[in-house]
Amino acid sequence: MDKEIYSLIKKRSEKGMELLINEYAPLIKAIVKKHLYNFPQYHEECINDVYLKIWNNITSFDKEKNILKNWIAAIAKYRAIDYKRKYLKTLEHINVKLEM
Repeated sequence: MDKEIYSLIKKRSEKGMELLINEYAPLIKAIVKKHLYNFPQYHEECINDVYLKIWNNITSFDKEKNILKNWIAAIAKYRAIDYKRKYLKTLEHINVKLEM
């Protein structure tokens, strides 16, 4: 299944993304929710960003170094962490303004 997903996405076939979503959506959602538990309003946006990142960076996946599932999980984890940093920074900025 992973080989098919990889080759279809690499060929820019939407069918590859459909297969990826069917296979890995629960994993991606779980990882995003774990890291963004304080920001449920951003879950969907982050998940969509993960899919876009996979689509745009499929050529950087190296099947000799990793399996697709782990590569996808890493993307989801680091996108969620990036979102968390971004929104925590925004909250800090808002709190500073409110205190003035």
